[in-house]
Amino acid sequence: SINGLSCDECPRGRSANGIDVTKCTDCDMGEFANKPGSAACQPCSGERWTSGTASPSCDICNDGFYVANTKKGRGKSREKGKL
Repeated sequence: SINGLSCDECPRGRSANGIDVTKCTDCDMGEFANKPGSAACQPCSGERWTSGTASPSCDICNDGFYVANTKKGRGKSREKGKL
């Protein structure tokens, strides 16, 4: 407790870096925080991606699908051969 205030940990998919201690920040697309109380979001690696912000994990495309926009792991999967 600090001056009668309590510190709560951020939920999965969000982080707090210690600069602005009044809020948790959603992880950006292509990033994740898989543990409560994360100080920073981590980038998805390789063929993994997120479908939105505040993700607790990265997804991987099933066989026959790929990530349409791989910039920083962003994008939605589309069936191969179809636009």
